[in-house]
Amino acid sequence: MNSNTLSFSKHVDYLVPKLIPNIKILGCTRQYSSQGLSIYLYKSLIEPIFNFDDFIYEKRRDAERLYVLQKNGLRICLKAHNLEAGENLYRNSETHPLPEQQMVNTCCFVHKGVEGE
Repeated sequence: MNSNTLSFSKHVDYLVPKLIPNIKILGCTRQYSSQGLSIYLYKSLIEPIFNFDDFIYEKRRDAERLYVLQKNGLRICLKAHNLEAGENLYRNSETHPLPEQQMVNTCCFVHKGVEGE
């Protein structure tokens, strides 16, 4: 397969409209729920969309769009300021940043190829 024809832009375009309403739900429940409940909602409503498939985003723009949405959702859950550092968001919510998860997915993909799975 030619890597020039391999693109996940359409996949990202498909995911973004699914993520935005769920992030809005978090925003609406923010003032009425505890941080623990908000994180539970995040892990129930948003994280499965990110983890639905193990895609390797070759274009930085595609990965960045999802990464921004992930951080926005976590900021809402943690009632954090818009400029809150990403490291704090991930540590406090016990989640992993998408770029880190992408590296794990890439390693798994390569390992499966080497092992012939």
